[in-house]
Amino acid sequence: MRSLVFIALAVALAAPSLARADAPKPPRETMRQVVFDRALGGVPAGLALVDLELSASIADLDPTGAAITIQWRRTVRAGRTSLLVEVRGPKGTLSRGWARLDIREVRRVLVASRPLQEGAGIAEGDLVLRDVPVERGQGWAMRAQELRGAPVLRDVAAGEVVGPDIVVAPPPVPRGTAVTVVVARGTVAVKAQGLLERAAMPGEQVPVRLLSHARLVHGVLVGRDEVQVGSASPR
Repeated sequence: MRSLVFIALAVALAAPSLARADAPKPPRETMRQVVFDRALGGVPAGLALVDLELSASIADLDPTGAAITIQWRRTVRAGRTSLLVEVRGPKGTLSRGWARLDIREVRRVLVASRPLQEGAGIAEGDLVLRDVPVERGQGWAMRAQELRGAPVLRDVAAGEVVGPDIVVAPPPVPRGTAVTVVVARGTVAVKAQGLLERAAMPGEQVPVRLLSHARLVHGVLVGRDEVQVGSASPR
């Protein structure tokens, strides 16, 4: 009887240590994660770092206890670029390599707010304007209502950026169409009337001749009757 009590007590005392030994350890931080976080600090507002690849010379190194420095080789702008990475290990060994970055401009464009099926027409609530990283020329900076009823060309996942490969484009607005021009500077917006200098599709950059003093301005045709200039964004 005493032996059974002793065994039970030994198992009870050992249980916490066994549980600690079996507890999952947090995943080890990778070199890619460390360099990605460092690179984020050098990306200016209005841009987003969406992907990063490391050269083979440093990709598999353990960042634990290492001194890691990065050096930008040029001014940071949208597109493909690279930076130099130096890794000095705990024992003083020095490794150098490159990180290849994909940096994109953040713009307010239409995205699918829910899954869309091929062949369906765009309905109210299907699309929403969001600030997302996009490649050059990707996405439409127009009001969602401009695409109401437009056929969907393929199945679309929620959150996907919408463009002419996904939804049938609206017809162009003719040259000479009267539009309201919204000129924004910070939180201040001024409205004026103007005429389109050329035919354009909603979402495109277009020149507009202001009626008040014939001045030519350039902005985004966010709807069939509105052009936004400066920091104004379609709503």
